[in-house]
Amino acid sequence: MAPRQPGKLPPVPQLVRMLWLPILFAVVVSFALQQSRLRSSPQPIAFPGAVDALKHGKEADARREFEAALKPRPDDTLAYLNVMQACVAAKANTAALEYGHRALKACANQPPVERAAIWRAIAEVASLIPTADEKREALEAARQGHQLAPDDLVVANTYGYLLADFASGKGPDVDTAIQVLQKTLSSLKSTPGVDTDGSPEKLLYAMTEDSYGWALFKNEDYPDAITVLSEAIQDYPTGTAEQEAVKTTYLHLAQSYDRSGQKARALNALDNALVIDPGYAEAIAFKQKLYDASSPASSLPGSAPKAETTGRVKKN
Repeated sequence: MAPRQPGKLPPVPQLVRMLWLPILFAVVVSFALQQSRLRSSPQPIAFPGAVDALKHGKEADARREFEAALKPRPDDTLAYLNVMQACVAAKANTAALEYGHRALKACANQPPVERAAIWRAIAEVASLIPTADEKREALEAARQGHQLAPDDLVVANTYGYLLADFASGKGPDVDTAIQVLQKTLSSLKSTPGVDTDGSPEKLLYAMTEDSYGWALFKNEDYPDAITVLSEAIQDYPTGTAEQEAVKTTYLHLAQSYDRSGQKARALNALDNALVIDPGYAEAIAFKQKLYDASSPASSLPGSAPKAETTGRVKKN
């Protein structure tokens, strides 16, 4: 089918997200595609039945619901993103990747910004699968999306974050991440709505600050990382539902404080993350590591004594 003519997408309702990267699914639909003023589905598609089916191992039932929705809109980018979103909500990441690759073929004639959104979604889903192949796929998908739409700020944030997150330390990938994220923040500052509390643009700005702060951390620039991550926490919209993003920023801030020798502030940042999510495993593990470093025989208040181990806490 021929590419759609310029129009305007409807706003997309917020969906429940469980991890940091999938949070941007709602933002890419409500911000990036709206920004491009492209017409897509009259309304976003919700798949509560399919999500429930996937959670209960009834993949065939879920796929029937997905296919029924895609049949009348075979080249609709937003419809495919909605399907991927439903798969991620059910933690069916392999199925989400499959529909993402189908979307690339089905939507091959759509404008670059839409194809970039698909690549970005593939990158984020692939990053959730802990294998080397998926890590490579995630980075390549993010790169492809950024090449297609270098001015798409959501795609740029994803690309910069993944470059930094997957880097083992200082080097070309971190340098590129810093450059990409600096440019993205500069562009966001002049984006309408970025100062409006509760807007997706303001949320994206804070999330991009987190990405930039994390890239500075990987570059061993801990004082600047602390400054940027602290600003990100202040810039999250008031009462934002995206608490997964906020707690991750607190974790990044704690790691930056730790590397700069400020253990008390690191513990305070971790406490703030745990107020948001008392079961936040990475924050609990990192807090225990800080206790162990100060006193090998100590353990977190209320926890059982920790057996001695030579393993290290894996950081994001």
